[in-house]
Amino acid sequence: MDDFGDLETLNDGLDDHEDFEDLDELDGLEDDYIPVAAEPVAEEPVAEKVEPVYFGVEDFVTDYLAANINRKLSTKPGKGLMWDAYWWRHDEVVARLTALWFAWEEAYANTDDAAAVSAWWIQHCEPHMRVLFDGETGPMSGALSDGTWMGHGPLRSVPAPAGILPEEPWRFEEIEPVFSGVEQFVNGYFARVVNRNLSPAAGRGLIWDARWWRYREVVTRLTTLWHAWENARASEDGSAMSAWWIHHADPHLRILLDGDTGPMSGSSSDGTWRDHGALPSIQAPTGHFASPT
Repeated sequence: MDDFGDLETLNDGLDDHEDFEDLDELDGLEDDYIPVAAEPVAEEPVAEKVEPVYFGVEDFVTDYLAANINRKLSTKPGKGLMWDAYWWRHDEVVARLTALWFAWEEAYANTDDAAAVSAWWIQHCEPHMRVLFDGETGPMSGALSDGTWMGHGPLRSVPAPAGILPEEPWRFEEIEPVFSGVEQFVNGYFARVVNRNLSPAAGRGLIWDARWWRYREVVTRLTTLWHAWENARASEDGSAMSAWWIHHADPHLRILLDGDTGPMSGSSSDGTWRDHGALPSIQAPTGHFASPT
């Protein structure tokens, strides 16, 4: 049975022995059967755990960042570049520098890309430092050399009246959110870590309304910002939170805090100002958007 004989005969034999009780007719098959070596099963590569160079944000700032950044700093609050030696007092500074440290560790560990750390300086460090060094409105813009200045403090947030915020179910099944809604995100994280020099008068500088939930654009932007934060938090990418600050938080904040034309630019401390209102939109004539023939 070099070629396994007559396959029809063999199949008939197997059919007659459904319970495999009598296997006499199959004797000898093993003499002609040449086993084929099974292909080895490829094992998933196990990612080697890389130990961090620095074991805390303070070590990173002291031993690397502060040692390697040499700028002309202003001696007077409110102008030029400002840096507070007591940087750890300011929540936004700590949050940004922690994210910057994580991104640095990932870049430094990337031995496949010799340009990774250079890209870290350009794509992560410089955007963060533009905000941190901002001597006019940044989180350390009021710093004094004697260490007596304690910071701008968090953004104020008045509890939203029941039912004023839209209730939207969490749509991202692969992510278990930390916060249950946008108000929880604003009160539990965003308002606490954003520390800026706000203007006391509407129409100039940076403006924030503690009744932020009054403004449709503000609620919409902060909701998307919350979703992006949850995504960054759950990511295994070490640079994800740094990217969240740079590519999401900062662009949104430029609009939200704009005291000249932003959605909260007319707000008053007593809460009497409502909002700018929606953009006017007149219905287009019938057929205006019809596809050209």
